[in-house]
Amino acid sequence: MTRPPRPSVVLAGLLGVTLLLLVPLLAGETETSQSAIGADTRQLPAAGGRRCGTTWGPAVEIGRIPGSRKEVSAFVSSPRYPGVAWMVRDSGNPTVLYSFELRPGTRSIRSRSFPVPGVTNGDWEDLAYTTGPDGRGRLWISDNVNRHTAPKTLWELLEPDPDHDHEATVVGRYRWEYPDFPGGNADTETAFFLGGKLIVVSKTDPSRVYRFDGPLDPSTVNRPTPAATVPAGNRMVLGSTSADERLLVTSSTRDQTAWVYANAHDPPDVTGFFDRPPLFARKLSKSQREAGDFFPFDGCDIVLLSERQNVWLLKNS
Repeated sequence: MTRPPRPSVVLAGLLGVTLLLLVPLLAGETETSQSAIGADTRQLPAAGGRRCGTTWGPAVEIGRIPGSRKEVSAFVSSPRYPGVAWMVRDSGNPTVLYSFELRPGTRSIRSRSFPVPGVTNGDWEDLAYTTGPDGRGRLWISDNVNRHTAPKTLWELLEPDPDHDHEATVVGRYRWEYPDFPGGNADTETAFFLGGKLIVVSKTDPSRVYRFDGPLDPSTVNRPTPAATVPAGNRMVLGSTSADERLLVTSSTRDQTAWVYANAHDPPDVTGFFDRPPLFARKLSKSQREAGDFFPFDGCDIVLLSERQNVWLLKNS
């Protein structure tokens, strides 16, 4: 006769099924939200590959970051995956990288989560992008730690494939501090690469610009070189360059303004952005916007994100 399964066998079977169901959730979740533009495709980011104009329209809210994604503090467009950008959230949030996907021909924003094992989130405040010697993208998380002490941390990640990967892999950790602030520390929410060199900007009054002239050394505390002072606005919270590195978008939550700087130096260098007034300024409605970039990667439109998950678009013309 057939014996009924023992309770331990039933329990083991249920546990196995539960784990199978949980694996996709642990590996990463996908969230989708409809944009607010309806049928008006003029309010979608334009395709890239053209010369940018010198003005940008009013900030129009085009949707929300889907899912539970509050306190987004960084946004960088991917040159490898069209219509994709990457986001992180600041202190008190999980050590997770998030995609922002507004693919060509779509009207909805999709976001997937990619856990980052082996790291800490003291205060993740910005993301920068480079291409590694192996041809794969690198995402650099600027960890402000606790804002009040140095050294600060940079985490170097391999860019995941947004369609196939389930987590992001850390390939480097670097420490750094300022050469001329007391204790080497200043609040910092802006980091980007220009000409292969990492640029950081202090969230001070005025904001001060620094450049790392050599490769980062994981075995020591790295110190950048003072390079410039931001001429417009105080307490800068974001900075991202266009694909050709000729334009730089910046913003300040204190001034509730977005600025675009043009670089006339050849090749572009960081002093070329800040040795003259900004090319363009746009006053914004009051919001805690701490993330933004030209989107898509080789486009001219600007996407800005708020900590409350709002997504704004500034159309270039």
